[in-house]
Amino acid sequence: MKKSFLIFLSVTAFLVGEALLLHFKTVAEPTTEMTEQDTTTTLSIPGPQPKQEPIAKPGTPEPIQAEQTAPSRTVRQNVVPFTVQAPGGKWDNPIFQDGCEESSMLMAMGFVNGTTSITATDAADGITTLATFEKKRFGYHEDIDLSEIMSVFREYFRYDGVMVKNNLTADDIKRTLASGSIILAPTFGGALGNPFFTPPGPITHMLVLTGYDPMTGEFIVNDPGTRRGEGYRYREQILFDAIWAYPPGKTHPPVPEKSSRNKSVIIVSPKN
Repeated sequence: MKKSFLIFLSVTAFLVGEALLLHFKTVAEPTTEMTEQDTTTTLSIPGPQPKQEPIAKPGTPEPIQAEQTAPSRTVRQNVVPFTVQAPGGKWDNPIFQDGCEESSMLMAMGFVNGTTSITATDAADGITTLATFEKKRFGYHEDIDLSEIMSVFREYFRYDGVMVKNNLTADDIKRTLASGSIILAPTFGGALGNPFFTPPGPITHMLVLTGYDPMTGEFIVNDPGTRRGEGYRYREQILFDAIWAYPPGKTHPPVPEKSSRNKSVIIVSPKN
């Protein structure tokens, strides 16, 4: 009995010792377990990225369309009577030789007053009367400038529906014509290339712009420098390049360089 008891004690002691040894080993050794995420290195390789569309902010207005700079159809002021600056072909008359400003003003006032035609007699009388007024007012009539023409409109014709437009563009001309007005344009006549002018053409020359044809790219004018000038057409760029607010005086100025041709005209509006 004693022997069995001793064996039982020995076995028990052995089991308790093993349990204690296992316990202390577990506590003393740290864990080395890691997750897959801890051991895996991720490389970021650049590649094509999808295009990011801008996000519109609330309340952002739609883009505004550019203003139309040219009429889409032919515009022409039909009631602009025509006269040549030398009525009856009297080109030897010195007043008529320099009568483009006066004849242009007569055509403009015909437009204002709704006159459909100007007879040769009325044109001759009107040009002569205006030249006389100008000589008394300015001391000459040969090449009156835009400011002097404005004075003639206001003092002689008693009409204020006129204005000078400086530094205008070809699109300005088109918009003005589309609005129902006409334009008195001073030009370097030699740059117009009109085959009906006596070569090389006049240095200073005024004409009336009455319309524009977008299909052909031409300005429509009443050109008093030729009896064929009613409804005459000039290519847009040719006429625009020729516009030149020439200086006033009895003596014609020298031929202007293209870069020095300042783009100023007179706009004549119809009566309200």
